[in-house]
Amino acid sequence: MHENEASSILKSLVGVLKQEAAIYEELLAMSKDKTHVIVKGKIQELEQIVKSEQDYILKLSELENERETFVDRLSAIKGTKAEELTISAITQMFAGKEAEELFIVQQKLMETIQSLSETNELNEKLIQSSLDYINFTISLITTAGDDDNSYDTNASLKAPKSKSLLDMKI
Repeated sequence: MHENEASSILKSLVGVLKQEAAIYEELLAMSKDKTHVIVKGKIQELEQIVKSEQDYILKLSELENERETFVDRLSAIKGTKAEELTISAITQMFAGKEAEELFIVQQKLMETIQSLSETNELNEKLIQSSLDYINFTISLITTAGDDDNSYDTNASLKAPKSKSLLDMKI
């Protein structure tokens, strides 16, 4: 009975992980879209992508709760601690099609998450570069020098006055 129940839980776990993998693939596609949007400076499109990402992240959270429930149930059946039940450990506990599917899903998840991480890192660098450029531009505007070459009472060249077009940085 326990083996049939464990096998059933494993099938459910594989199903949840496949759903998570599909969501991570969607997030990867969105992240790549964000790269193009950031480069083109299309803020409204970026906002839409971020809102869509939030929906997917909420769904991932729900799936992660389901995954944890299946792992807890599996750990109770197998008499192990849930923290010790990694995908690799579960794959070694089982034989057959489910274990093979679990391994394939694990590989797919790892590849997708790695690509997502790299793309997000690129996006972060692009955004930081844009912010640096904006701050540089604001700095130039707010410290525009006065071409006033005047002298003080000691016949020394006065330090140029800075005139500000803006009262503060935003």
